[in-house]
Amino acid sequence: MKTISLTKHNHDEVAAETVEILQEGGVVLLPTDTAYGLAAAADSAKGIEYVLELKGRDAKQPLSVIVPDRPDAEKLAEFNEAASKLWNAFMPGSLTLVLPAKKDVGLNPTVIKDGLIGLRQPDSVLCREIGERFGKPFTATSANRSGQPPAYEPDEFLNSLPGDALPHLVINAGQLPMVPVSTVVKVGDSVEVLREGAIAAADIMKAIGE
Repeated sequence: MKTISLTKHNHDEVAAETVEILQEGGVVLLPTDTAYGLAAAADSAKGIEYVLELKGRDAKQPLSVIVPDRPDAEKLAEFNEAASKLWNAFMPGSLTLVLPAKKDVGLNPTVIKDGLIGLRQPDSVLCREIGERFGKPFTATSANRSGQPPAYEPDEFLNSLPGDALPHLVINAGQLPMVPVSTVVKVGDSVEVLREGAIAAADIMKAIGE
């Protein structure tokens, strides 16, 4: 395991090293705009499997993915009017939009469930730069063992891991602010808040005019 301390001046270096690990099918522990997350290439069976192993999580539970911008999101999912309103209102930010996935997007089955995919554009310069450099979506799942709270400091997650299991790279930004995790909203024929987090459910409904 390699650790890099994130500073104001080394984002390019950190993004480049992260992309190298993702391209090799590895897993990176990195800071997002909420808690720390586990990043793996969304089309990598090896990377996704290791994320699930680190989390102790069932493969039946889908993993959301990070995209750097709206055009990349539209390559993966179908946007209706409500989805567009929510994206415009809250992205980049602490929102996960669960949308109908487009066919044959080439991603690991674990990130698509029942024809749906969860998309995130974090309010994080580092995450967006990684996405732009990588050119493909990567996982955005919170860094925690299944059933435990998300980690806001790297050791909170690393110390919870069993045996010798470790991510391949740790991006250490120190203690993150204790903000709630992303709000998860499913958008299809109707809009459903699956998990209320940093964005209040009332604000979600207000943004779509309800």
